[in-house]
Amino acid sequence: MIVDYKIHIQILVLLFAICSTLFGQGEDDSRRARREHKEKSGMLLAKVIESKNDADLKKALDALRTTISEDKPANENAIPKMRLQIYVDIYMTLKNGRQMTPSVRMSLWEILAECTVNDNHGYTCIKFIWELMEEGEAEQFSRHFVDCLEKAYQKASSDDWRYIVLALDASGSKMTDDIVKKYSNRIPTTLDFIYNSREWCATLIAAKHKDEKAIKFLIRLCEAARDEEHFRLLFNDISAVHDKMVVNYLWQYLKSEENMFDNTPCMPLESVASRAAKTLYKMLDGFPEYDDYNTKEAVESCRRWMKENRDYKFK
Repeated sequence: MIVDYKIHIQILVLLFAICSTLFGQGEDDSRRARREHKEKSGMLLAKVIESKNDADLKKALDALRTTISEDKPANENAIPKMRLQIYVDIYMTLKNGRQMTPSVRMSLWEILAECTVNDNHGYTCIKFIWELMEEGEAEQFSRHFVDCLEKAYQKASSDDWRYIVLALDASGSKMTDDIVKKYSNRIPTTLDFIYNSREWCATLIAAKHKDEKAIKFLIRLCEAARDEEHFRLLFNDISAVHDKMVVNYLWQYLKSEENMFDNTPCMPLESVASRAAKTLYKMLDGFPEYDDYNTKEAVESCRRWMKENRDYKFK
């Protein structure tokens, strides 16, 4: 099965990359370099977070940006370890919700946004930004932040469409309207990785804004996807579309007796109904909650609930 890797797994990979050493370095040098990168990143961020006034904040941000710009890899394909350490630390700082003034939080968001434009590995920060947006509370984004994302969209590749398009929408960028107009309700050029396409993201955005045509087309795209992508990734996305058409669509799969991976003996059996149940739980107020929906008891309970709660309410 081809799966869109979760952000937290990517962070572990990045941290491993940060900790890896240049070819031929001794173990002592490697440990020293890791420690120095971590300590320097921590000191720079601490000065930003602890800034007492605008002048202190500007000075701390200038030092942070200077360190980022001076960390030049040996070649364009090499991993800039100091920069990645800083980006990961900023991501974790924002994710953990540390107490910061609004101006400090906004400044850290801007550093990540600048990465999407200026860094050869900007796709990393695009993913960081979208995950923070998806899981966090509403943020106030600066014009500079939005400008950076708009520039990043212009240079993005097919691997980045999902994160940058959804981030543009969440940031309130006016560019989103043009993207939706151009790409929504269209079949992607390839049906592989539908969730990464501009067509899927644009249609999803339109559907979230109650566009009936887009909701119908979103369901059509779901059905066009391969089963693995269909039941795991696209179901997760459509949970954001609070509409009866989507609920009725998922209800049909909740009633299914089929299993996923029936033709792959090495994979554990998972029912299609369990995936539909997980998605409905994200959408509907009072829907049964289970740690594991992949049991007969859980599925039957969810089916009964749907039959008995035709006047359901969205979360």
